[in-house]
Parts: sequence; C-alpha cells; structure tokens
Amino acid sequence: MTVSTNLQKSTALSEAEAALKLLASSMGAAVNVATASLLNTPMYRQTSVINDQMVAIANDAEHGKLDLERTIKISEAIFHLNAEAIKHKSMNPLIPDTLIAILNSAVNYAEKAQSLIRAALQPE
Repeated sequence: MTVSTNLQKSTALSEAEAALKLLASSMGAAVNVATASLLNTPMYRQTSVINDQMVAIANDAEHGKLDLERTIKISEAIFHLNAEAIKHKSMNPLIPDTLIAILNSAVNYAEKAQSLIRAALQPE
C-alpha cells in the first residue's frame, strides 16, 4: 500500500510538473507572437511579465517545488490577460488571432495545472 501511495504521489507530481511546463510553453509562444505584432505595447509587457513568472514557477516545479498560491496567482493573471486580449481584439483587429488561441490554451493549461498541483500536494 505504501508503495502504491508513493507511486501515486510521484505520478501526481510528474503530471503537475508536465502541466506547468505546458503552461510555460504556451506563455512563451504568446510572448513570441506578441513580440512580432505588439512590441512595446501594454499587452506585450503584460505577456512578457507573466511569461517570466511562469518560467520561474515551471523551473521550481522541475526541481520538485510546487507552489499552489503562486500557480493560482499566475493563473489569474493569465485569465485576465486572455480576457483583455479578447476585449482589445474586438477594438483592434491587428491583435493576432494566434495570440488569442494561444492564450485560450494557456487558460486551459492553467486550470489543469491548478487541479494537478492540488492533487499532488494532498497529504498522504
């Protein structure tokens, strides 16, 4: 029983780490798109700041450090950025559809990461 519990815990940690890596990858892609089309705009700066924070969270996860509070905080920032991008897209057609699609994916990854981290941090 202890072995399977440890295995479940290990699997949960691996899944949480993988989800955070996907989220960091999505934000990196968002920065690339924003750099190409929105350089030196508030949306670019916000995307870049979130990406930097997400990279730090993913790096910590790679070293076995999961932080639910930081993940929730960055997820909320991603949710807000996505909503702002959608709102601005309706007023500014130059905001790329690709950016909206990437941010939508990031929102999904953020939700998944939160639930996986909660599961990984459950006491045995």
